[in-house]
Amino acid sequence: MKNIAVILAGGSGLRFGTETPKQFPMSVMENKFTKVRKIVIGGQERYQSTLAALKAFDNRGDFNILLHDAVRPLVNHSVIDNVLKALNQYNAVMVAVPAVDTIIKASSDNKITMVPDRQWLRNAQTPQAFKFNILKKAYNLAMADNNFSHTDDCGVVFHYLPEEPIFIVDGNYENFKVTHKEDLILLEKMLLLKQKTE
Repeated sequence: MKNIAVILAGGSGLRFGTETPKQFPMSVMENKFTKVRKIVIGGQERYQSTLAALKAFDNRGDFNILLHDAVRPLVNHSVIDNVLKALNQYNAVMVAVPAVDTIIKASSDNKITMVPDRQWLRNAQTPQAFKFNILKKAYNLAMADNNFSHTDDCGVVFHYLPEEPIFIVDGNYENFKVTHKEDLILLEKMLLLKQKTE
């Protein structure tokens, strides 16, 4: 089955604290990427960017679609390969790593209301991957729901197609999200380390 990867890079980067969106500071030079087929205008919210991608590739039959955050530039081939293998058996796949911190649930008045068992908690990463028609079906249901709240793509499938199992592929901690300026320092160090070991 054909695979189409979508790099979601439409965010405004408000938490990053600069005028330039966070996904562009280290990619300002022109590159000759041979596999780029389309550049689609994204939306203000993540789900709007996903909808734009679904529209751009509609009417192509069924295929695998992988959605990856541009702000996770260190995803490796092994994770992507494992995601594609999982799509041979499942229609929806998420990448995640075990939570290393204790997670608490807080009340509106800032008191702990729950401390979930950490062994069952995961931090979600990307790519998230789907059979195209499954993701399209879930979003069609979401867009018809007046109470739809913004969430990630696996969240849309989980909520609107609850009978559809979402398989979890092990990610790795290098596949972190560049959210704050300080994350760029870590990213630069990791890229330098990779250059030295290659």
